[in-house]
Amino acid sequence: FDLVITSDVFEHVRHPYQGFAEVHRVLRPGGAHVFSVPVRWPMRDRTIERVDTSGAEDVFLLEPVYHRVHLVYNDFGADMLERLADIGFVTEVVRFESSSRAASRLLTFCSVKPASQEGSI
Repeated sequence: FDLVITSDVFEHVRHPYQGFAEVHRVLRPGGAHVFSVPVRWPMRDRTIERVDTSGAEDVFLLEPVYHRVHLVYNDFGADMLERLADIGFVTEVVRFESSSRAASRLLTFCSVKPASQEGSI
């Protein structure tokens, strides 16, 4: 794929970095994943894991939060960028300017799968 777009999905994924890795796998070199997760500027340093998913059953670490009926597993932080880099993405954080103070704090992410370096001189 050249482009994958997701909007406020990955906070609901039990193992989000497996999902991000799968997006990386299906993108062509130079392809991009443009996505949003509920993160505001300025970003917190670390992701808050709301649910322990290390076993077969979910174990709540914090009071459960739902967006409508969908459980929130993580409140992402800036460390998400490091984890995306470990997968192989180069990620840009995009902050849109708006006359609305609330809207101008929302972030969008553009993670690119770098073009192959094979055959380059």
